[in-house]
Amino acid sequence: MPDDPFMRSLIEGYLAAEPTAAFYAAFPQATGTRPYSQFLRNQFNPYFGGYMGAVAGNPTMTFPSYLRGQDPMSQWLNLAPQSRGERPGLFAPRLRWLS
Repeated sequence: MPDDPFMRSLIEGYLAAEPTAAFYAAFPQATGTRPYSQFLRNQFNPYFGGYMGAVAGNPTMTFPSYLRGQDPMSQWLNLAPQSRGERPGLFAPRLRWLS
């Protein structure tokens, strides 16, 4: 954020009015092509739905402030490796015991 109070309020106002811009500003990793980027892009609708539910209890809440409380990395790490796009067995075959 810039140090100029006018520019800061202008940017905050824009991000509060444009949920998609606020999402990509909060999570710039969502613009890539990696599996985590795809995961982040898929989280927009659940996060926006959660925000709409939270704003019912706190009407002054903005989407950027709601996003500050989210931790998508912990959700990502709680997924199974296959769900994260990891395929450890692709180049390492199963271990076989010789007797």
